[in-house]
Amino acid sequence: MLGVHYWELYKIRIEVVLNRNLPTNISPLRAFSAMAKPTTIDLCLGKPYEDMPAELRHIVPELFANTKYRMDYSENAGFAFVRDAFEKHYGLPKNSLILTHGAQEALYIALLSNLNPGDEVLIPNPGFLAYAPMVKMVGAKPSFYFLKKVNENFHYDLELITKKITKKTKVILLNSPSNPTGSELSSTLLKEIIKKFPKIKILSDEVYAELDYEKLYEPLAKKNSSIISVNSLSKSHALTGWRIGWVVSTDPKIYKTLLVAHQYVSTCASVPSQHLANALLSNSFEKIRDHYKNEYQLRRDIFFQALGKLSEKIEKPKAGFYAFLPIPKKYSTSLEFAKALLNKNDILVVPGEFFGTAGKKHIRISYSANVELLRKAGELISKWY
Repeated sequence: MLGVHYWELYKIRIEVVLNRNLPTNISPLRAFSAMAKPTTIDLCLGKPYEDMPAELRHIVPELFANTKYRMDYSENAGFAFVRDAFEKHYGLPKNSLILTHGAQEALYIALLSNLNPGDEVLIPNPGFLAYAPMVKMVGAKPSFYFLKKVNENFHYDLELITKKITKKTKVILLNSPSNPTGSELSSTLLKEIIKKFPKIKILSDEVYAELDYEKLYEPLAKKNSSIISVNSLSKSHALTGWRIGWVVSTDPKIYKTLLVAHQYVSTCASVPSQHLANALLSNSFEKIRDHYKNEYQLRRDIFFQALGKLSEKIEKPKAGFYAFLPIPKKYSTSLEFAKALLNKNDILVVPGEFFGTAGKKHIRISYSANVELLRKAGELISKWY
């Protein structure tokens, strides 16, 4: 009996250690999105409005049928010819890019390979809700810096970042264009951050940057060796389920640690996805990306037009497919308003407080949706103000 008693205690200890710093529940965003009914106008989840581009879907059977396309393990960093294609496409140095299992894995290995327990990571508030849990999972501490509210949007501000810097700060996390706000980081501000904090690494989440309506995307890692860039094909080319992303560093030492972390976390990126990405780069990368850029800009304009006078108070996003709207004054929290909107109009949006305390008075709209439903949603939402 004594042995059984100690074994039970040991099992409890194992569970505590193995689950240290993991969230106890699924993402609140995912839980909230599950409230959608078949009739709901769903402006909640941040995913493309269609499953996969038709012209890429037609390529897939050939990739599987043709035996010249290897389907076993690739090199840890990804097939050399695929990495070369990405590096040439973006004008990157050779051996600076690692193919990953989506941008989420790229973010995780960047944190894992650059942080020790007790280190601090600066995270934007409001910001993507997965950042803090990932930081905690590697034993580091998230520290939130506010984005500056301007015209109901939120912008990066050097003074607000500087206020949160301590001796333990090892990484500043940036996300431009931002999820949830759609705001962007200026190149001038980036230079100021690098100049002021040369010893702090910058982790740049760029998954919406190919969907900039006004300028072409370049990985920020090209600008300075202290920057680690993360991106994927999920949003820009509607390939969410293929889980193909990448991480970039022009610093050989950082690159090596990223590769070691990637090797032990996932071995290599999905091989079929690597072949599809290579086919995309060889043929219609710009065509498909520009199609989505144009479609999202069109949807943004339709939605803002439907908002009527409310749209005059809000800065239009210049990239991606999110709008961060202020809630009506009579509501105290975004969760309260989001529930009311769902109950009365059957419209599902994301409470801004899920993205941090600064989002308490806002809701996130994903305008990656059917055009007519988006117009209807905008008109219904406008009546609450």
